[in-house]
Amino acid sequence: MEIKFTLKELLEIKPSVEKIVNQDIDIVQSFKLAKFIKQLNTHYKDYDELRLSLIKKFGERNEEKGTYEVKHNVEEFKREIDKLLMVEVEVYFEPFNLEDFNGVKISSGDAIFLEKIFKWILILILLHHLLRLKNLKK
Repeated sequence: MEIKFTLKELLEIKPSVEKIVNQDIDIVQSFKLAKFIKQLNTHYKDYDELRLSLIKKFGERNEEKGTYEVKHNVEEFKREIDKLLMVEVEVYFEPFNLEDFNGVKISSGDAIFLEKIFKWILILILLHHLLRLKNLKK
């Protein structure tokens, strides 16, 4: 299943997904999660490269620090970053078995960021059960 995310949403869920990765979960779910995270990392890398190119475009090189600083074109830079953050990307993932995440502890803040993923999982579970019921009636 593919879900559309804005780059901003992907950046918001990154710390929450990393917390889940660092906990013990079923090997099959771990594999699915790893495939999902590889896609996220590709989008994070692309975002970071574009963000750095905008910093170079609108910033000035600070030779002392070896970095770029945006001082004069701040508003234009922010507008471009905001546009970049609103870009939608598609991420494919296989639905997770929620039962395999029983022992996983996340904060309510993390749950808020992961809500979009959980909604799709719940929708898939409901559809699966509805199809099973329909097939049982036949």
